[in-house]
Amino acid sequence: MTHEEARELLPRYAAGILSDESSDAVRAHLVRGCRDCLEDLFRRPFGLTAPDPDPDPPAPEPPPVLAPRPVGRRRGGLAVGAAVALVVAAASLMLARGPRPETAPIAPEGELGPTVAELKEQRAGLAVRLAGLEAAAATAASASREAEETRAAMAEKERELESERLRVGALKRDMRRQDVDFEQKRRSMEAMIARLSGPVAGGAAGPARQQQTLFPCETSHLDLWRFAARRGRRYTITAETVDAASAADLCLVGSCDGGSVFSADDEIPCRSAPDFGCPRATVDASADGACVVAVTVCSRGCGAGRAARYEISVDGAESLALVDDDASAISGETADVF
Repeated sequence: MTHEEARELLPRYAAGILSDESSDAVRAHLVRGCRDCLEDLFRRPFGLTAPDPDPDPPAPEPPPVLAPRPVGRRRGGLAVGAAVALVVAAASLMLARGPRPETAPIAPEGELGPTVAELKEQRAGLAVRLAGLEAAAATAASASREAEETRAAMAEKERELESERLRVGALKRDMRRQDVDFEQKRRSMEAMIARLSGPVAGGAAGPARQQQTLFPCETSHLDLWRFAARRGRRYTITAETVDAASAADLCLVGSCDGGSVFSADDEIPCRSAPDFGCPRATVDASADGACVVAVTVCSRGCGAGRAARYEISVDGAESLALVDDDASAISGETADVF
């Protein structure tokens, strides 16, 4: 309600003949502190027959505060509502104190700032923004944890990769050592075959199953055996370790008169040392004559100690003779060992 509208309704408001809705609007205007309307109201007597006040009446005495009582839709005389009585008493006290300092004019209702609805809307917007910020913070924390876990996993993979590099390096070194051993073995076997290609004599004949000792892990040394063969007969030659303590990786190679050549390496598990393989070869004699067998160590896989004890047997032969003991396959010398 504007100041002019309230000023026009003051006479009827003081007389108590306004509707409840209009009375509420006037009271709301007075509560805002309109000094002119308050002074005009308190110059008027209350009642249905109250005439308009003298333009310049003397200042009224402060009226007594009336106890509130129920107010009807229309009231007469001094039958004013409790809310009006309180407003009248407060205004009378203000007038009794004298003129008050000038205050800034009250802004119209449209200029009082954001409405409750606008404030609620702003609060809702801020709540949405806060929820977004909290979600972003939670996402950032989760990403930070994932990054830390990824860094830890990468460090673990780096350690595994370094361990794998070391293992591959060790394997390469072992392969180089095996290449050296293989080359040594190749030269030894070539020399051995060359010796077997010539006539072999000597050696006392004994049983077709005998035990002998080699010095292990030295592939350039061998024991040379000889047995008599008959044309068309099959012979099986086996070299077996005697005990696990002196076991070695044995192999054998041989030839017979008439050109039959045979070799063996790890064909059967060794009875006394299952972790090792023992050699077994079969040959069919193509002519009457003799067969020569060389037993040697084919790798550096050796048991404890220097001696490699083994048993050689030739199934089908009547006797077996040791021709050379621990001979060098390259130089042909005997006793050329450790």
